[in-house]
Amino acid sequence: MLHRVEAVCRHSAGALANALEHHSLLLMPLWRALGRARWVVLSLTVPKTLAIAGAVAALAAWLVLWPADLELEARGSLQPVLRRDVFAGIDGRVDEVYVDHRDRVQGPDETAGKPGTLLASLVNNDLEEEIARITGQRSTTRQQISSIQRSLLEENLTVPEQNRLSGDLAELRQKLGSLDAQWDLLRKKCEELAVRSPTGGEVITWDVRNLLVHRPVRRGQRLMRIADTGGPWQLELHVPEDRMGHIVEARKQLRGRAGEDAGQG
Repeated sequence: MLHRVEAVCRHSAGALANALEHHSLLLMPLWRALGRARWVVLSLTVPKTLAIAGAVAALAAWLVLWPADLELEARGSLQPVLRRDVFAGIDGRVDEVYVDHRDRVQGPDETAGKPGTLLASLVNNDLEEEIARITGQRSTTRQQISSIQRSLLEENLTVPEQNRLSGDLAELRQKLGSLDAQWDLLRKKCEELAVRSPTGGEVITWDVRNLLVHRPVRRGQRLMRIADTGGPWQLELHVPEDRMGHIVEARKQLRGRAGEDAGQG
């Protein structure tokens, strides 16, 4: 009997432990009541669920089948169609600006040989030093050429001396030609220091004086914009990339309709 009691004890101990653990769960009576009333809950919620599902399906069908207008918002600005940007032709520092916002300017007149309106002037110290250096070398070379030419006019020169002076003269003339070419290039660069209007119109850059005066600029940097405010205007809109597909598709449809109207006409 003791042997059997020990076997029954081992099996009943595990079952009793599981029962106690199950009974000690939080809100166990409530869960039991909900379990017994589950069929009641299901019977009450099924009609509501079907009604809500039907309403959602009807709304989805309406959104898919009913045509609606697609409205896109974008920031934009009204700009003249005819406008030109003014760029710096050389590195330098803006010394003076002679125009302001809304000022009228004139473009170059090729028939009369008149340049465009002077907009601003630049200063380039390196260019000025290079011009001074080339100018000094040109002056020195010319003096040397004049001295050799005077020496060649003397009658007491020997043939070797004449040949040597003639060679020196040819070398100096070649050097002077190279210096003259450098001088022409520097002169053209110096002309770039005067920023002139490439076309007639109106300065549309805001606060251009404070924007440029005494500021260093690089070659190719935009300084200001000139526009013909008396001509046609256009609206420029900035649309995000993820919206451009709708616009491209609409343009294709408009072009297709225009082609059909032209064919019928």
